[in-house]
Amino acid sequence: MCAICVGDSGLFRLYPIPGDLRLPVWSQIDAKVAKGNDNRDESWKMESHSIVGNVSDRAEKKAILDKCTLRSGCQDPVAFQNERKKSILIARPSSLGGEIEPQRAKEDSDWVHTQKMSWSKPLAGWTSLQGGSHKSHIVSREAYETIRRKPHEPFSYFTNIGIGNPDWDHWLVMGNMKNRRNVWLVVHIHRQKKTADLFTQHCSNLTNGKPDVWPYSEQQGGNALVAEGQLLMSTMQDT
Repeated sequence: MCAICVGDSGLFRLYPIPGDLRLPVWSQIDAKVAKGNDNRDESWKMESHSIVGNVSDRAEKKAILDKCTLRSGCQDPVAFQNERKKSILIARPSSLGGEIEPQRAKEDSDWVHTQKMSWSKPLAGWTSLQGGSHKSHIVSREAYETIRRKPHEPFSYFTNIGIGNPDWDHWLVMGNMKNRRNVWLVVHIHRQKKTADLFTQHCSNLTNGKPDVWPYSEQQGGNALVAEGQLLMSTMQDT
């Protein structure tokens, strides 16, 4: 598994995340990383980590998600990132629906339940703000855990996260496949119930003082920080 994170250098990917490792969404971690065999700019191999805190304030979460939403102008965000050979994006869809595609489950001797052992494949049907239509495989841990626990109610995952409910906002955290760079997966769906009383803190160390292009600016400037050893990050999902 991998985790998509946000830090001073922007959005990036950490791997491998062992199946038995507890790394909750919105954890703040210190990690030692190095370049591995994944040559995507945003990918880093995690050698060790420690959880040092978590982001719990709803307004701060929303501020981070809004800041990390890709601004791609008139171009669809997936096409925009493909053109730039990037591998991560966060999109705020104009419409979002959930689908289940049956698949033939494969027996496996793994000690952990893997995606290929599921009879159901969750999909997000979504439209970008620019009008692009997409159907993307949802590979998040929570989606497949819900399907595993409720195999006869696979759509319960979509109900749980408020898909189709106009009272909820959604953000899609997406990444492309290492060996199929034009295929994008939904690695996590963030959601918040709409409310008018959120107060954005003025001291968020993840959003204040960042240039307008953050977190999609070139990654090279942040690599020097990693080379020194430690980098403070906040995980935005794990899968």
